[in-house]
Amino acid sequence: MDLTPIRKDDIEIGKPLSWPVYDSKKNLLLKEGYVVETQSQLDMLIAKGLFRNPAWSKQVHEEKFGEKENAPRQDILSFAEAGLQVGDTLQMQIENDQRYGVRLIGYLEKKSLLVTAPSSSESLILMRAGQTVVMRFFSGKNAYAFASSVLRVANTPYPHLHLAYPLEVRGKKIRKSARASANIPGSVWKESEPERKFPCILEDISFSGAQLSSASPLGEPGDILKLYLRISNEGAVAYVSPRCVIKRTSEIGSGEHCRCSYGVEFRDLDQAESFALQVLVYRNLFEIS
Repeated sequence: MDLTPIRKDDIEIGKPLSWPVYDSKKNLLLKEGYVVETQSQLDMLIAKGLFRNPAWSKQVHEEKFGEKENAPRQDILSFAEAGLQVGDTLQMQIENDQRYGVRLIGYLEKKSLLVTAPSSSESLILMRAGQTVVMRFFSGKNAYAFASSVLRVANTPYPHLHLAYPLEVRGKKIRKSARASANIPGSVWKESEPERKFPCILEDISFSGAQLSSASPLGEPGDILKLYLRISNEGAVAYVSPRCVIKRTSEIGSGEHCRCSYGVEFRDLDQAESFALQVLVYRNLFEIS
């Protein structure tokens, strides 16, 4: 296999690679379809020396990742078409690959986006003009992403960022419901026993509900629970206690290892709880999307 060097301009940030990438010894480094998401990641890769097979055609890539039957189809659309609303949560990935939840304040088409400044443990993350970011969000059952850069950092009347308006947004449909694995310990208050809390595990979570497991019986379909969770994200900690209703029950395991599993639906979330739970779902879903 003959290889040719890859130049920096051959790789576009935020777009899938059209060919596999090798090192100088012909060892595979990146598969076709891999997405280089930040400028710092690209600089690091180029410094190592990258090569590709010039015989690998873009048509092969499209057949594998776009047109093959049953393969997830990626759509390209404008930011306005993605359907984000003021106050919606986005995930911001910055150059050190850390990810933070921010909110959309507003946007002016073809000019800029306004989002809240990212923070960790109630401390603002230092951002600078020209810094590259990757933004991700969900709308319906579609996951979207786009690359942008910081135009301006503003601190008055509150910390916020002006981001470059994206030329395009790439999205793909999530085949199953937007449900992310969580495995987070918590506790549950039962309406029938208000003096006690029962330990539980949050097995997975979606935007509208969760799957819980517990060694203690928590109730039957229709019963009301209150869930207590400690959510940690990039050093920031949030405590949430959403009300939920049991929709279904089942048993896991047998004998002394038997646990009860409960599908619950969230009810009457306030803004802070909704934001914290959205960040949790986004963080876990984006790890696998």
